[in-house]
Amino acid sequence: MRMRVTGKLATSGRQIVVVFLLALALRALFVILVPYTPWSDAVVYDDRGWRLAQGLGYTSGNGELTTFPTPMYPFALAWTYVLFGHSIFAARILNVVLDSLSTILILLTAVELSDDAGKSNSSVPFVSGVLYAVNPVTIYMAGVMMTEILFIFFFMFMVFLVVRVGIHFQQSRTQVGRSKHLWLHALLGILGGLAALTKAHV
Repeated sequence: MRMRVTGKLATSGRQIVVVFLLALALRALFVILVPYTPWSDAVVYDDRGWRLAQGLGYTSGNGELTTFPTPMYPFALAWTYVLFGHSIFAARILNVVLDSLSTILILLTAVELSDDAGKSNSSVPFVSGVLYAVNPVTIYMAGVMMTEILFIFFFMFMVFLVVRVGIHFQQSRTQVGRSKHLWLHALLGILGGLAALTKAHV
């Protein structure tokens, strides 16, 4: 089944593009202008990611296998390092892109809720996306190598699916219609697992 965005807002996609580019530009500008050296937990994430990228497995600094910290963010860093080398700048850009995608997910979630309420012409979705895009806290967090940005991406993807599945499940009058959304439930479970692997206290 092909998932599509509903409502007047999504027909042109212009506001989605504007919100994404606004978030991307502000976060990229922060990363470019503000120097950064990993500190606190970021040092550990960076070390685990770089060791993974070198084929050393999920190991600590002394080479011992470890299960700490949760592995999802170091795995994301590892793929970044495989592609671009041990680049802190590339790791920060990964966060910039992920957080900009989270902005779109917030907007799309608001679109679903607005359409369900019969207010497809509402400006709420666009305003929601803009508010997240210009939020100084999220701009800052996108520029540091912590797990929050990846977690927010998984979390907002889950929220979007919960809203979408709930609305469309109620609207489906037949068992066949409802069964078409089972793959969304499966995806929701996978995202929940990835979120838990990003932040253990999820």
